[in-house]
Amino acid sequence: MRREILPNLQKAVIEVLRRDATLAGYLGGGLESEVLSLQEGNDDLLLLQDGGSDFLEVGLIDKDMRLYDTPPDNPTYPFARISNIEVRPDDDDARLGQVVNMGIELADRPADRGESVDRQKAVETASQIAKILHRNETGIRARLTTDGTWFLIEARYETMSTQPQGDNLTYLAVAGFTFLIDEEE
Repeated sequence: MRREILPNLQKAVIEVLRRDATLAGYLGGGLESEVLSLQEGNDDLLLLQDGGSDFLEVGLIDKDMRLYDTPPDNPTYPFARISNIEVRPDDDDARLGQVVNMGIELADRPADRGESVDRQKAVETASQIAKILHRNETGIRARLTTDGTWFLIEARYETMSTQPQGDNLTYLAVAGFTFLIDEEE
């Protein structure tokens, strides 16, 4: 099994999430224009070139979004992080595939914002994450860089759980996703 798909899938998921205005309003510092040089080899992007310059505007992205693999010590709430990733083989006689289960956790501490301590905002935000990623194969695939070995077939939102944490101030919502990945021919 080639392992490079896992960090690339995680990176693509984070990139898709960072481009959502609703999520940026809750987890970040706001969307800003992202500009890439034409010389970076972005031939697959179907974008308009601005007046013959060497740059393309590829959309809005929140680079300051509190979305982590590993959150910092004493993070600002709310924040999201990639949690468990589990990979199972899914092959037939002709091809090797993978089923990747990924959890995305949303930690919220409403009291930090002077709000009543309840799970509502954590659930709303985790639901927004589910809405962004569920059946968004095209968006994820466009940002999934591989060596041509793997192809994303399906992205599915599967489950969500929400529970208070031991400090009675923090709620943790976990959205679970399944990504079906197949070997390129």
